[in-house]
Amino acid sequence: MSLSFTSPNKTIFIYDSTKTSEVALLQHVKDQTSKLTEVPINITSVTPQLLNSILTRMEPGTSSLLINKTSPWYRCFCEDFSEMNDFILKKTFVKFPSLIQTPIVIHQDEVYVNPSMKHIFDIYEEIYV
Repeated sequence: MSLSFTSPNKTIFIYDSTKTSEVALLQHVKDQTSKLTEVPINITSVTPQLLNSILTRMEPGTSSLLINKTSPWYRCFCEDFSEMNDFILKKTFVKFPSLIQTPIVIHQDEVYVNPSMKHIFDIYEEIYV
């Protein structure tokens, strides 16, 4: 799955549907706008194309923001993350999707990892009109 199919005016909300707080955040955003594409990463396969779509929109060198330090797999990889290039990091995320920090909100070319509700509404106020 790639995010290239989405309209630039739509917000993409990537989340873990097993986390109640993320589902509640998504529902609150959905109550405010219909310009939303949902991607539940624990149901939808995490593909290299999806990760490419996210990483190309991020600032160079910020891919480490995607690492979920509360994942059960984090301890296995924590010493290796600093040495991983983006290619290896993508392969690791595909095999171990719980390592991806969620929610991820993408609007136009901006990516926000684990933003608060206030942050979402402050930054993307124009999409809730």
